[in-house]
Amino acid sequence: MKTEIIIKRLSKFGKVDHNDINNYFVKINNHFIEFFNQNGLVICLKVRKEDDENDIQSDYSAGVFVKTLKSALNSVGVKDG
Repeated sequence: MKTEIIIKRLSKFGKVDHNDINNYFVKINNHFIEFFNQNGLVICLKVRKEDDENDIQSDYSAGVFVKTLKSALNSVGVKDG
């Protein structure tokens, strides 16, 4: 999946933001959909609750990884149409 296409689709549901390590995210219905940009392609598409955080001391990774944007949007309760 191309990053620019995913950003365009996610922009319908909220502001897509990113930090300095190419980690993109958008908040939808108290959840975050997150992904990384690698050479213009989306990798590691993940959904997590707003109040759930990674814990490096216990090796806990918040949320679930999904294969498609449709799966991510279904997980947060919206339809992409």
